Amino acid sequence: IVFYVQKVDCNKIIELGDGVFKNCKSLKEVKTVSNLTSIGSECFTNCQSLGYFEFNDLISFIGTKAFTNCCALKNIELPENLEVLEDQTFNNCSSVETITFNEGLRIINAGCFTNCNLLSELNFNKNLEEICGGAFEHCTSLKEVILPDSLRLIGTGAFQECTSITK
Repeated sequence: IVFYVQKVDCNKIIELGDGVFKNCKSLKEVKTVSNLTSIGSECFTNCQSLGYFEFNDLISFIGTKAFTNCCALKNIELPENLEVLEDQTFNNCSSVETITFNEGLRIINAGCFTNCNLLSELNFNKNLEEICGGAFEHCTSLKEVILPDSLRLIGTGAFQECTSITK
């Protein structure tokens, strides 16, 4: 099944369930306005044209693989209420250049940003406690990683194959 949805306005929607827009390859833009609080697992998986997603600060849950293979996504600004990034949330988002980490984020789970090849710098918030295994694996352009004092766990292979890290 191929979907040709290009733009979604989630003005009155509170929750997007699992796989709602999965494989909508022509979806380019999502505006969440103010009511959205939860994004289900694989909700936007394989939305290869999705270049803009507006996160509001009420979003407190983003499910596993929610944005996997969103190849056109360039900038990620995480919502303030989000404390945990689930496994592989932004896996294979190969065009991501910047990530803005909110102050409330405590845990980045396994494979969260694997293969985000254009990501060059990470400046984590001061409250981050865990970066789980393979979280940034194969981020080959990553040059600089600034770790906070609050960090208590870096999982196995968290930065494996990040061959450009110099600092």
